Parts: sequence; C-alpha cells; structure tokens
Amino acid sequence: MAAPTTYFVDPSIAGDSGSGTIGSPYGDVKYAIDSNSWDATNGVKLCVKSGTSEILTENLITTLATNSWTPTQTAPFMVRGYTSTEDDGGRGTLDGNGSISIFNSTTVDGVILVDMVLTNSGGAVLCVLDDYCLARNVLFSNSTGGRGVAFGNESFVIDCQVADVEGAGSDASLIAVAAFSVIDRCFVDSRGVTNAPDRALEISSTGVTVTNNIVAVDGDTHGVYVGSGGARASHITGNIIFANAGTGAGIYTNTNGKSSCWHNNYIEGFSGTGGKGIWIDTSGLVTSYVGNRFYNNATQITNSGYIIDDGSVGADALGSSGLTAPGSDDFTPTSDLEDVGYPTTFPGISQTTGLNVGAVQNEATGGAGGLLTHPGMAGGIRG
Repeated sequence: MAAPTTYFVDPSIAGDSGSGTIGSPYGDVKYAIDSNSWDATNGVKLCVKSGTSEILTENLITTLATNSWTPTQTAPFMVRGYTSTEDDGGRGTLDGNGSISIFNSTTVDGVILVDMVLTNSGGAVLCVLDDYCLARNVLFSNSTGGRGVAFGNESFVIDCQVADVEGAGSDASLIAVAAFSVIDRCFVDSRGVTNAPDRALEISSTGVTVTNNIVAVDGDTHGVYVGSGGARASHITGNIIFANAGTGAGIYTNTNGKSSCWHNNYIEGFSGTGGKGIWIDTSGLVTSYVGNRFYNNATQITNSGYIIDDGSVGADALGSSGLTAPGSDDFTPTSDLEDVGYPTTFPGISQTTGLNVGAVQNEATGGAGGLLTHPGMAGGIRG
C-alpha cells in the first residue's frame, strides 16, 4: 500500500464547492465522498479542517455505501484533522446534529480516525465499527446512545478521550474492543452523567491489551469489564481506575474472562455499598496478579477464582490516596506508588529502573524511561 488518495475538507466554506485540494478544499465530507471514486488499492484520506464543525446529515456509513466506498485493512478510509497543513495536529470535528451516529456498522472494516472530535449524536451511538480500525487522539463526547467507541478485532484506541457519554443497556460502554485489540493511554470519564453506562472499558473477546489508561467513574459503573463473548487472555497493566464512591468494581471478570494478567494497576474509591477494587466473579479462572495497589474501596478483592500472585494480596492497600488530586483531574501518582512496581530485577531491565503503579505519568526517582506527562493529554486532561 502506498500513500492514500487524499482530499481536503473545510466545513467553514459553502458545502457543495471546492476541488479537494488544500488550496481549494471541499465544503463538506459528504460532498467529498460523492465527488470521487474509491481507491481500492491504497484507500482514501479525508483531511478535515479544524475550527468549524462538520454537521452530518446522515451516518457516514450510509454515505460510503451509496458511493461504493469499501474500506479494508489494506485500503483504509482515514479521517484526520488539520489546521493549516496536512497532519499538523489540528482537530477536525464531526457533529451528529443531535440525532445521527457518526459511524454505525458492525460489518465495515478499515476505518482510521486521527486528530478528530466525534460528538453530538443524541440518542444514537457515536462510533461503532468492525475490524482493523484505529482511533488516535480522538475525543468522543456528548451522546446518550450508550456507546462512545466500539471496534471489532485487531483494532486500536490510543491517546483518546471519552466523556459525556451515557445510556443504559447490556452493551453500553465508553470504549469496547474485540479480539487482539489494544486500548492504550486513554482518559475515560463517566462521572456526573445522568445515566452512565455499566462499563467504562469493555473487553469483549480474546487477547486484548489494556494499558496506561486513566478511568474515572461513579455509581455502579465498572472500570474495566472483562468477560463479554469469551474474553480470555486479557492483559490489564498500568492503569489508574478511580471512582467517586463507586458501587461497581475497578476490574470485573465473569466466567468468560479466563487466564488473564492484571499487573501494576491502581484502584481507588469504590467505597460505596458493594464496591470492590477487583472482583473475580466465578470459580476456575486463573489470574496472574502482580504489583496492584488499592485505596478506599469497600472491599479490595473478591476472588472466586485462582490468583497466582506476588505475595501482595492482603498487603496491597495504601494508607492514603496514591493520587495527587483526582477530584480535580490531577491523577499524578504520589510517592506511595513510586518504585513499588514489579519486577525490579526483571532480566534485561536496569536494576535502577523505577516502575510506577498506575498509568505512566512521572519518572520515579532513579528511574529510566518514565514519561513526564500522560501521552495524549496536551492542553489539559479533558482536552
């Protein structure tokens, strides 16, 4: 695959106008798609200019289908924001006009979203797609449809933010992915919404990796839900999961969530009635448990399975919060979490490497390779 065929869109100008170049962009996304044929070899990239929202008149899946645009893993459909030059980091906006899904299909593969805002879908889901999809530096917000972003197999959600998404139902979640997918360095926040989804992060199939995320919830929302559709062999590492008197669980798994690794997570604030830091809700599950820490949960661990641990179970609660000021969205780890990571003498890692529990933000004293800020959080954690 070579570079995709690229067109530019500036929603601030007249809709059915322009030629698609950066000097003469199309006036809207639908007109850009209607005006061109699909590149089945390399795919198509639409660059959407920041500053003015693109107000949709229909789900973009409908627009793609009408024009026989058929993205695939090797010929993807990319939508990426810009301000003045291609790929300069500016965020374009796709607005559902209060009632329209931005994307809603469980059969369309190969959609890539970079440097975008997807918002205002009303009671419709914001973004549901199938396999081989990617979202990076995308804000998903303002929906009562019960789903922020849901991707299928072999997909990636990286450096994204999800907030102001609500709606009940058995499949309601802020981020959900299927087999062999990754959720990394995201900030998801369901605090304060009227009807919060039951799950912030949902693992719905085998071999999913969830790392370095900050999850903030309240009510009965689970932070990370493992178990839908046979979610075996999950890897949940280095996350901060914070609740405001939550009655759910920081990490929850049922009979489908077999053979998982849960390492170096920090869970705080599931202090409401029935709240749990970790809840393994069935027998026969094998979980590798290493280096996790807890504070202010009604129950730290409820375990009906089989934990293979590092000896910390029962001695892994902190005496005070491990976060600087989570109520003000400052999730910086305190010294209580520095240098308690595992393993300190892992082969191939320097003996002086300081590993942190929770989403990697600050380098511990004497550490190597730590990050000074949470990736993807430029301009404030709510973006």
